[in-house]
Amino acid sequence: MDEIIASYIIEDNSKVELIYHKTNSGCLLFSFFSLFGMAGIILFFLPKSFVLALLGIFITVVGLIILVPLFLIVMSVLKKGRTLMTIENNRIHNDKHDILLSEVTEISYGWKFLAFKSIILTTKNKKTFKLPTYNLVPDRVLEKFVDTYVIPNVDPNVFHDRGILDHHYTEQAEKISEKM
Repeated sequence: MDEIIASYIIEDNSKVELIYHKTNSGCLLFSFFSLFGMAGIILFFLPKSFVLALLGIFITVVGLIILVPLFLIVMSVLKKGRTLMTIENNRIHNDKHDILLSEVTEISYGWKFLAFKSIILTTKNKKTFKLPTYNLVPDRVLEKFVDTYVIPNVDPNVFHDRGILDHHYTEQAEKISEKM
């Protein structure tokens, strides 16, 4: 396993943990603070007329309505520790869900709150669980975690959709451009 990928996945005797690095959280927080700063600049320094001032106030309010809840979610995740999810005793769990892996029939990737990449697991009784990574783990690490530790423990007929992972989009675009 690649050293970078291995640094996100910690194997212990009885469990496997998917963790994030502090540098990933620092980059995410920097982007939030940059967006807050830009909202302030738009609000206070950009307007030279009444119409631009109203537009600046509108953009700032909309931006803050979207950013503040996402920022609070990320801050709560960072306070809980570095472990995003754990596989232990044929179960995968995070801070909200505890799922028996033998019950999983479908694995895909999607978005939680239209902002955070997540592993989506569907069980035999048609319940869907989103296990978010809060964009703190690269796609290749997420895929390796699922392929190596989740897939071997689920139903053999599991449907695994990798379509939303970024590097698969890139590979598909390269194939299309080669055909042209």
